[in-house]
Amino acid sequence: MHGIEWAAGFYEGEGCFSVHRNSYGHPIALRLSVAQRTLEPLEWFLTAVNDVGKLQHRFLKGKDFWNYVAGKTENAFYVAELLWPYLSERRKAQIEVAVDEFLSVSHIYTYDVTFILKEVTPERTVALVNEIARRDARRG
Repeated sequence: MHGIEWAAGFYEGEGCFSVHRNSYGHPIALRLSVAQRTLEPLEWFLTAVNDVGKLQHRFLKGKDFWNYVAGKTENAFYVAELLWPYLSERRKAQIEVAVDEFLSVSHIYTYDVTFILKEVTPERTVALVNEIARRDARRG
């Protein structure tokens, strides 16, 4: 069984937290992703993060590529919060930079991202995800 500590180490070496943009270059979501040539480690990762996110397959230049993606902002937050206690300062800084960039140019979003600087609790994660879902629903 691969737990959250393993998942954090895997993400540390292979992952990315970034701002996803639409075709016009406008930020539309935060995204947490991990790419691999083989599927199995990504299946383990998906299980370790409570099946939040999805696996994608691509065939490029004659080779298989697999990608784990938490492509919705609330999912990226959720997975980042799970991994946070086990991440290096470098990875934490990467997440903070992406969140700051997203919030600075996305005035329609007012996410409470203070979880990054505080203790992780299931209650706070649920509250954050619920608040984001309510705001997204209001946007239509």
